[in-house]
Amino acid sequence: MSLRFFADHCVPAVVTRLLRDDNHEVLVIKEHIPPDSKDQTVIAKAQDLNAILVSLNGDFSDIVTYPPAAYRGIVSLQVRNHPEAIPALMNRLLAPAFDMNPSIDKREHVLTIDGLSADPDIELALATCGFYGLDDGRANEIVDTTRAIVSTWKQRARKMRIAASDIELTASAFSALDDGGRR
Repeated sequence: MSLRFFADHCVPAVVTRLLRDDNHEVLVIKEHIPPDSKDQTVIAKAQDLNAILVSLNGDFSDIVTYPPAAYRGIVSLQVRNHPEAIPALMNRLLAPAFDMNPSIDKREHVLTIDGLSADPDIELALATCGFYGLDDGRANEIVDTTRAIVSTWKQRARKMRIAASDIELTASAFSALDDGGRR
């Protein structure tokens, strides 16, 4: 699916190029309004263009001032002194599976893994590996490597002198380790 982005004046050319290389439309600020326009003018122009705003301006990450439901979308990249990280960040932003982080506050993900289920299910992730550009072998290798690393989390936490009560509180975020998840 192709998206329309509106790039603020502070967005590096590499971001614009990466978005265009991924077949997205990118409109740049200088073709529509003065580059030094106020934030309200910039976001209003993005809305007028029915585009997702991309900016390095941290003000746009304030969800009180810019509530997500009120806009087509806002991507506020905060990459201070590390421009080399931008390509990896853009790939992650555009990746379908960016919401795979464990949480102690909720059992499900914000987004679905397969378009239907938001359950943190390794079996489901493996079944949909082709959607993420992986073959079965590589997907299983990633699961095995991740399982080997994450399986030592409690020992690492103890070594770092994290309180036992905090370790137990966090344990629910790693419940997928106990589920097996193999096909």
